[in-house]
Amino acid sequence: AASMREMEGDLNDHILNIIAMSDRLSSSEKKAAEMGELAKKDALTGVRNKLAYDIQIEKMNENLRKGDIHFGIAMVDLNFLKKINDTYGHEKGNEAIVRLSNIVCASFVHSPVYRIGGDEFAVILQNEDYLSAEGRIAAFNAIMDEISADA
Repeated sequence: AASMREMEGDLNDHILNIIAMSDRLSSSEKKAAEMGELAKKDALTGVRNKLAYDIQIEKMNENLRKGDIHFGIAMVDLNFLKKINDTYGHEKGNEAIVRLSNIVCASFVHSPVYRIGGDEFAVILQNEDYLSAEGRIAAFNAIMDEISADA
């Protein structure tokens, strides 16, 4: 009986160790997933970054091979960033990048936005943004023209 109680205690300890290990593993997996998401996010703007864009392009290439061609890509570039940085400082350049990012995101709310370079953004037009691409782009350009006129 004592031997059975000892074996039962050992089994309970082993089960508790397995449960604790499982909890640690689950926590580590969660942290790894969070780190994976952070690795795909631009620190300055909060939009997806070049890594995320490259991954998405690979998926889109696979979809293209299957015949799915229902998307568009819009490229956006901040003109005169070097001049802004040289004249007003890099902090103002960063503010301009963030402001442009916000405008792009607001203009294409149904599509992912990627910062793929210092002042370059790509939008993979999908859903309503893809279906009304010309109107969305015209609205975006109107906002940019209005900002340029105020400058």
